[in-house]
Amino acid sequence: MEEETGPALGIKRFQALQEISVLLNSTLDTREVLERALESAVQLLRAEASSVFLRDPVTEELVFYAITGEKKSVLEGVRIPRGQGIVGWVVENRRPLFVPDAGKDSRFFSTVDKKFGFQTRTVMCVPLITKGRVLGALEVVNCKDGGHFSEEDIPFLETLGNHVATALDNALLYRELSEAHEALKTLDE
Repeated sequence: MEEETGPALGIKRFQALQEISVLLNSTLDTREVLERALESAVQLLRAEASSVFLRDPVTEELVFYAITGEKKSVLEGVRIPRGQGIVGWVVENRRPLFVPDAGKDSRFFSTVDKKFGFQTRTVMCVPLITKGRVLGALEVVNCKDGGHFSEEDIPFLETLGNHVATALDNALLYRELSEAHEALKTLDE
């Protein structure tokens, strides 16, 4: 299969972002929708896996929330200590990061790989920021078939991250409003 580049790839990514935006804004049940959006990103970036990490507001740990790839079932809910790893760096610094060789990067948190039998080679990660708050991060790992991610892939991932952050924020606001409504209903009774 021939790899798309240049304008054809740009158009395909733009169309995918439009579809993902509609998908993310179509429901407030975010986990399944996020996983579908991540699958699209995996296909377009030819990645092995992707994850959305949410920041726990109490402990500030990063929690695997939505995941694609073969380790999905074992990673869901796994926590990474605050500031640890590439994803921790991205959240703390509020900046995207492209790491072409994770094993040689001092920020790499190898504990997860060792525990779950995965080998992270290459990482692209962007923060999920909305209304000045960092909700977490979006990460893609390991380009398939010996391919390589590049700095040029970061803007696509950042745009996807912006859509994801907005969808997450909407879902969180909806949940807070629902809980407040239930509390008021209980008080009223």
